[in-house]
Amino acid sequence: MILTQIEAKEACDWLRAAGFPQYAQLFEDMQFPIDIKTVRKDHEFLDPDAIESLFRRLNTLNKCAAMKVEISRQRKRSDESEDEEPCAISNKWAYERCSQRWSRLESLDGSPGEEGSSASVPDSPRLKSTELDNVMEHVNGLRRLVSQWTEKFSDDGDSDFANDTTSPCPSFPKEIHLEIKHSEGKAENLSTVEGEQNCGHIGDLPYVTDLETGSHSSRHIRRHWSTEESGNLENLSVQIDNQSAAHLNRIQKLALLKLTALMDKYSPSSKQGWNWTVPKFIRKIKAPDYKDKNVFGVPLLLNVQRTSHPLPRGILQAMEYLRRHFLDQVGLFRKSGVKSRILSLREMNENDPSNVCYEGQSAFDVADMVKQYFRDLPEPIFTSKLCESFLHIYQYLPKDQQFHAVQAAILLLPDENREALKILLSFLHDVVAFVEENQMTPTNIAVCLAPSLFHLSTLRRESSSSSSSSRSSQRKYSLGKPDQRDLSENLAATQGLAHMIIECNRLFQMPDYCLEPCGDDLHNQKVLSEGASNQTTPIKHSTMLISLENSMQDLLRDAKEKFKSWVACSNVERVELAHKKVDDNYHVRLWKASTEIDAAPKLILQRILTEQHQWDPSLQQAKILETLDDETDIYHYTTESMSPLPARDYIVLRTWRTDPQSGTCILAATSVNSEGATLHGILAQVLLCQYLIEAAGSQKSKVTHVCRRDTRGRTTEWYNRVFGHICAAELLRIKDSFQYLHTKETKI
Repeated sequence: MILTQIEAKEACDWLRAAGFPQYAQLFEDMQFPIDIKTVRKDHEFLDPDAIESLFRRLNTLNKCAAMKVEISRQRKRSDESEDEEPCAISNKWAYERCSQRWSRLESLDGSPGEEGSSASVPDSPRLKSTELDNVMEHVNGLRRLVSQWTEKFSDDGDSDFANDTTSPCPSFPKEIHLEIKHSEGKAENLSTVEGEQNCGHIGDLPYVTDLETGSHSSRHIRRHWSTEESGNLENLSVQIDNQSAAHLNRIQKLALLKLTALMDKYSPSSKQGWNWTVPKFIRKIKAPDYKDKNVFGVPLLLNVQRTSHPLPRGILQAMEYLRRHFLDQVGLFRKSGVKSRILSLREMNENDPSNVCYEGQSAFDVADMVKQYFRDLPEPIFTSKLCESFLHIYQYLPKDQQFHAVQAAILLLPDENREALKILLSFLHDVVAFVEENQMTPTNIAVCLAPSLFHLSTLRRESSSSSSSSRSSQRKYSLGKPDQRDLSENLAATQGLAHMIIECNRLFQMPDYCLEPCGDDLHNQKVLSEGASNQTTPIKHSTMLISLENSMQDLLRDAKEKFKSWVACSNVERVELAHKKVDDNYHVRLWKASTEIDAAPKLILQRILTEQHQWDPSLQQAKILETLDDETDIYHYTTESMSPLPARDYIVLRTWRTDPQSGTCILAATSVNSEGATLHGILAQVLLCQYLIEAAGSQKSKVTHVCRRDTRGRTTEWYNRVFGHICAAELLRIKDSFQYLHTKETKI
């Protein structure tokens, strides 16, 4: 019975991870067994292997239900996963946030097949026909209002429509008080003069004012795509780096389903057990303290929290040094360097990670140091959880399936591991491009680097300690004598790394099986683009300005209440860090960082608005595209990433206020569409960015930074574990930019 409970729990865990949480809920609600045929109708877009893997888990739960096996409904959730957004890959199921339950939607076309499939799930909640009629009537009413508004707008023009008292759209509230001088007049003008024009786009506000009650809801802006960008939407959609957090959430579930289907079909370990699952390495070891380490032996997650980059800058500089000068060096990565010089290079990186000079260094010394960096990571770049799966792909799967499997496995890696792997594979691809000069083929490179990247010796020690502690086994490893399994893993690691080097340009694109289910998302983005192009610029900007005014009121209210509704984090030095969950479709937390800065509020506001180059080392370019008034503009800036990761463009509408009595300054910004802007990378989205700068004594201020961004290409887990640290680091760089100025003045 205990074994059956374990199987049931693992099946439910897999269903949630692979995009079928509704069936896990039904099992926990004791509504199993279910009709498998119904499931097939809900997932007709899946291939036969994926359906077979799904059926395998559901049949296990049907068997457990027949045995009256129950599992606990309470699942242990870590701090990083507590904001995991529910996602079902079938569009015939919907999640109700209020009840936190999944319900099956009855088909709108009323086809017999759909009705039968809905009825076959015992007691499943359904959308009643009367409710559907009410919804459709409401939608039709909205359509009529929009049609009337559009006709009126096109016939009468902007000015006539603004003064039309019979407009079908209700106006915004007459007053928006920000409790800071100069804001009341501007907000009042916006609401009375332009409010009626903006009512057609109420749903796009980051903080929408309820038209009947005047209350605020936390609904954030959906970015409008420019006409030029929408023309290239299909090309951008194939890049993983350009996907939103919500989109990546769905893609990862499809990737897990794909990998499971292949492993179920080909992996011997799957045939021995009841199913294949992602291996779990549970180590009950106290987390080490990395305060005395800067580069070597530091986890990738901690490095990205410290530096905002997946790899230490010194390691990237080493790769660039080899790329510029030594790609034609015979035996690069094969010939060993000198130990004393390698040790000196390691010390240079540890002492000053951001300022390492490799000029004049031996290519073999630098290459060996790079190899040692990946070997010294606490866990392999492929992670302890997935490393064995990567090896199984090249041990058991047919060659024509290996690319799809490894592409899916890469999608399941943490974002910092996936980005670091992309940087490394791109560099190694450049090395093997000079094979005629350096004699390093993909296989030769893989033979030299695979043990360091896969941590094969560590895997063997763990395997031997868990599987057998016999004297012969211990003697074999003490003598370094490999057995057949060791040889098989070595060969798989070598072949796998060589294959990934060759295919590195395709590995990080959207898999084919993820494109079709995402067609609706692409269509929605096109519709948004067309809708945005039909709006006039004053309407869009005034709507967003009202939203930003409301968000500033919310920030002032939270500050007055000492941010009591926020969840504090205690692991960041010199900064108070907290976060808040926002219930919308973006799957991104709202983060807050606070610290004191030795400067007056106006100076800090000026530094943020016009001197970003003094505190943002990743800034490539910045310019003001348009000045709307003395306290409002449209700002475009680009931040660089480690090559080959793309740069990120941000186009934001900024507005700020200053209270002349208290000296308090407040700034709010959000992404806005701007035609004609030249993009240098992928267009990221600022959902909300705020700075509250309050005087805290003579030439001292308390600065609170609130931020919520979708940088593209990162999952919800990355925003939960990393983005708060990036916000804190940004605030500290602003603080340190003033300390440098004070030090310079003192010396003078």
